[in-house]
Amino acid sequence: VVEKTGFVESDENPLIGYSPDGLIGEDEDIEIKCPMGKNYVKAWLTDEVPTEYFWQVVQAFVVNPKLQKRYFVLYNPDIQEHPLHIIEVYRNDIQEKISLAKVGQEKFLEEVENIIKKLIKEL
Repeated sequence: VVEKTGFVESDENPLIGYSPDGLIGEDEDIEIKCPMGKNYVKAWLTDEVPTEYFWQVVQAFVVNPKLQKRYFVLYNPDIQEHPLHIIEVYRNDIQEKISLAKVGQEKFLEEVENIIKKLIKEL
């Protein structure tokens, strides 16, 4: 059962979030994309999340520590032989990237906080 949802905030930091296309229980979710032509075929043949969506996929794991699996769904009705392709992404397989993203986001938010403090002092 897929539950529709909106923006999901991190319990650790409400400034960090993501918006899945649906939640499946507490430890799975779904992200759906409709790439055209060669981008769809490339993802289908390589069974890899396209580069332009990779960090979006990682973000879900950063935000939701309970998340263990994402279903990255590709749909293209023009590819009649195989219009739907599902790539399963597991936390354990990309843990290093999740850690990198989390550290990068924490650093970025710290920099923003320092800029805000500086601006407040200047006022």
